[in-house]
Amino acid sequence: MNKVSLLAVIEPKMSHTKLRNFGLAVGLNSFMANTKAEKNMWLLWNDNLEVKSMLHFEQAMTVSVSYQGADPVLVTVVYGCCDLLVKEALVGTLTGYFYILCYALVGDGGF
Repeated sequence: MNKVSLLAVIEPKMSHTKLRNFGLAVGLNSFMANTKAEKNMWLLWNDNLEVKSMLHFEQAMTVSVSYQGADPVLVTVVYGCCDLLVKEALVGTLTGYFYILCYALVGDGGF
């Protein structure tokens, strides 16, 4: 059976004060919430990963993730707004930070 090592929760329907208990309930003992806006994005992981916070925006957060000393990869969690202008600004901001890297922007089709 596979075990989840990294989980992103977008727009949780509970307060971020319950993040620790939620993480432990799903078997993940490390966690962070987006430091911008209403803490509407959570990231949880287990001890086999090293996760470092890199960037936090109102609608996205980026972390560096490495496994057992391997080179880290950047993971960006996006919580997209319905407003097209806000989406375009977010994509422009992320592209500005990651223009020298190979990246893929994956979402619900709203991008």
